Amino acid sequence: MQVSVEQTSELSRKMTVSIPEEVISQKVDARLKSLAREVKVAGFRPGKVPQNVIKAKYAAKARSEVTGEIIQSSYYDALKQQDLNPAGMPHIHPIEAAEGFSYTAEFEVYPHISLTGLEQIEAARPVAVVEDADFDNMVQKLREQKKTWNAVERTSQSQDQITLNFSGVCEGENFTDGKVENYPVEIGANKMIPGFEDQLIGLAAGENKSFEISFPADYGNEKLAGKTATFDVEVIKVEEPALPEITEDFVKQYGIESGDSATFYDDVRNNMERELEKALRAEFKTSVLDALYAHVNPAVPNVLVDQEIATMMQPYAEQAKKYNLKLEDLNMPRDMFEIQVGL
Repeated sequence: MQVSVEQTSELSRKMTVSIPEEVISQKVDARLKSLAREVKVAGFRPGKVPQNVIKAKYAAKARSEVTGEIIQSSYYDALKQQDLNPAGMPHIHPIEAAEGFSYTAEFEVYPHISLTGLEQIEAARPVAVVEDADFDNMVQKLREQKKTWNAVERTSQSQDQITLNFSGVCEGENFTDGKVENYPVEIGANKMIPGFEDQLIGLAAGENKSFEISFPADYGNEKLAGKTATFDVEVIKVEEPALPEITEDFVKQYGIESGDSATFYDDVRNNMERELEKALRAEFKTSVLDALYAHVNPAVPNVLVDQEIATMMQPYAEQAKKYNLKLEDLNMPRDMFEIQVGL
């Protein structure tokens, strides 16, 4: 076996592997002899088919199988011989030849990384503490998680929940499948398209309103992206939020069996401090890795970038499949993920 390697870029390699004809012929002959004991040919008893008949009928198939097996076995032997460490699977290209067999394998290798001069790297360790204001905000959020809604006889305002019947029309086509009924919207939660919730302020139960809103240019539905739609809404009810007090029952909902509020406060603060410590460690680790990357500045194999992007896109591909959509229907182009991996 002869092996030659060409460096086509910093990390790309083109390896040519040549196998002598005598090696190919020996393996093909062995394969044909094995076939002679197995195949059935009209006019001959099993196992009694002349070798020349076997050769004429199966030589091409046997050679194809042999060369395929040789590629698999010789590729890794060639890598070992040349001390190459590929970063991904190769692209194999057989080479036509009158005798013998050759093929090229194109692949990327891992970069060589030098760790000299690491003592010069500096990374700042972040420091932070849980302030009283942070603690108060967290308790407030826990109360908001358990909030209830009380109907009011007034016009709606920010932070209210308003229940609607509504329909939407764009370019003469209804895109809400008729009318959406009893749909709750929390004004200020920003769960609807920009501007929609603002239009709901100042409405009372029983009122109707018609308004126009433009969908964002990057909206997931291409038929609506960047276009103006007309919405007709009917207000069913208006409700204001009611936050629970820190009672024994409230505390028990967060796993404090005793219902003791002091234990609840201690538990909240301890959890916050643990999460903060975890976040600080993660931030410090990222700072160290960023400093190390800047110091080493390695080239990154494209195949590894492709694998990382494929992994990041997989959940979105599964979501699209669930709704009988294509990934491109979700308006998530590859370059959006390339930014996340630092390209």
